[in-house]
Amino acid sequence: MPKSKPILVYNDFEINTSSHSWKSLSIPKHTTFYHEYCPYCGVKCVIDEADSFTFSGQHDENVAVCPRCGWWSWKVLTSELDLSSASSARAILKKFAVNSDLAPLIELSSYLEKHNEKIGEIAPKKMEELTAKIYKNVLGHSIEFCSYGHKDHGIDIICIEAGLPQKIAIQVKRHKNPIELGYIHQLCGAMIDARIKKGIFVTSGRYRSGCYQTVKSLEKAGIEIDLVDGNKFLDFLGCLNSKKTKQINIPFWGVITLPNVKL
Repeated sequence: MPKSKPILVYNDFEINTSSHSWKSLSIPKHTTFYHEYCPYCGVKCVIDEADSFTFSGQHDENVAVCPRCGWWSWKVLTSELDLSSASSARAILKKFAVNSDLAPLIELSSYLEKHNEKIGEIAPKKMEELTAKIYKNVLGHSIEFCSYGHKDHGIDIICIEAGLPQKIAIQVKRHKNPIELGYIHQLCGAMIDARIKKGIFVTSGRYRSGCYQTVKSLEKAGIEIDLVDGNKFLDFLGCLNSKKTKQINIPFWGVITLPNVKL
């Protein structure tokens, strides 16, 4: 098993195929792309099989998918009369880029849970999307993005609590430096303009002490703002990861559902 276990994302695939007479076909030679253990994680793959028989021959097909990183391999052996063909394919993987706008959320949340120190490097857009996914998938809120394509004026996400008509204004900041008081004032002003009394500020870092004092004083005016720092955000990601189901769409095969495996 490899010493390091990187989180990887499959990007493309390669395939080899050939046809031979049945007697000269060397099965191991033409299924070298197929592995029952992930070559990257060392984890036993989830195996799915599809075998069919006809009057003239046989069709054996197998797919193996790593439940941890999503790497997959596939093979098929078809025999008809005295002719046979063998094909195999495997995913081509690229290293996971935590700061990419294209990073899949399901992989990003898993990566951050295992590499907490990287939270300050994720793309701001992905920080918003992860926050929205937490409040939607974990808490069951309805979500509306406010910042896509235009200035958000202090509110990135508006969500409606499950079973309640109350709106919640969410501002998300991916910051390595502590959040200053001015950001809290900006969210408060945006909430007043939108006539929303409950808000949440989410950051990848931490807050200045004055932020907590201001939030307490705002409660007297009927405005409630919850401050979520980087550590609390990572705790929320753990709840999100415990609920998710990973599905991989594999060429030649279709969609396969994988178990949630923590290693």
